[in-house]
Amino acid sequence: MKLPRKQSTSSRTLRTVLPVHVRTIFSSSTIGLDNFKLAREQYVSHHSPSIDGFKKRFLDSVNKPDAQIFTEDLRNMIMSADSDEEIDAVIQALRKYNSNKLKFTEYHFGSPIMRLLYIRNKPDLAMKLFMDESLKNIFNDSGSALILLNKLVEDKRYDDAIKIFEYGMQRGFSTTSGRAYPTDAVILVVEALYRQNTKQSLAKAKELVTKIIERDADINPRTAAMIALLAIQHNESSFAMEIIGALRSPNLTTIQNIRAICYAEMGRAEEAINVVHLLADQPPIDNDYRRVFPLVLQHIKKVVEKSKDEDLKTRFEDLSKFVSENNRLSTTDLSDFLNEPISRRPAIATGRLGVQQVPFLRQQRNR
Repeated sequence: MKLPRKQSTSSRTLRTVLPVHVRTIFSSSTIGLDNFKLAREQYVSHHSPSIDGFKKRFLDSVNKPDAQIFTEDLRNMIMSADSDEEIDAVIQALRKYNSNKLKFTEYHFGSPIMRLLYIRNKPDLAMKLFMDESLKNIFNDSGSALILLNKLVEDKRYDDAIKIFEYGMQRGFSTTSGRAYPTDAVILVVEALYRQNTKQSLAKAKELVTKIIERDADINPRTAAMIALLAIQHNESSFAMEIIGALRSPNLTTIQNIRAICYAEMGRAEEAINVVHLLADQPPIDNDYRRVFPLVLQHIKKVVEKSKDEDLKTRFEDLSKFVSENNRLSTTDLSDFLNEPISRRPAIATGRLGVQQVPFLRQQRNR
């Protein structure tokens, strides 16, 4: 089938259909969206005199069965595609390119394609490509999974996010770090399970964390926190306690707050009060006095109110007063804190004309 050609786009700014006010699990810079969009704008600006001719030749190459797709051409078309027809051409070219046995480059197209489909709001197409066995060598890297999972969770398509991760687990992720389950992708699938908040999602989370610990030895604190809160919501505080106990950094403020909730839920109010007291009594770090989440005090209060121990009630009243008067109570509660976007790494390395360089792609695959 021949692809229709689109009229000149070089005089216009590349369009994106990414919603303006959308919360992303990982910040747009972390998954490379900001720099990807900037690189596309720079590419079009630098090549505006010749971009229409390039697109015409590219479409001709796609429509000719015996025409070769060159790495540079496919990369440049990803940087300039601005219509559904042109994106379809990129995908067809990718299939032809992937079937070519003769390649002399390490450039990996998985993440750039996923970013293109992200900003064009095409998660269904992204899922289809990710699960296409003929393209598994293109999209089996953890960076591709991270970008797709982030989009699905952002769109509240939790079942699809879980489906993609389970498919990736079965097929295997390509990571240079040697981890069987890439850390960032695990955070996102656990986010999906946490937001589903069902007994079934808790069961899946248990199964997943068991596999992670067996293969990769440790879990991320944010992952552990979400699983623990999910367990607490379904009256499994003992499991939550075991999860946070498996962390290499058990003294993080968030984890200590969850530990206090677990103690309270298990009827060990005095130990819960001790944990919160230690948290509140520590000197502030970077002028942040807010160490105790309101949810924790709510759980302890519920247990204390049922107790006949007056000393325990007095201790809790004193603790609540100390936390309040010394500005140790967080204005953001625990669940909202866990929902805050993750932003940590430089987003992307750019080379000439802002085009993506391979080192960034390798960096994402390390996770």
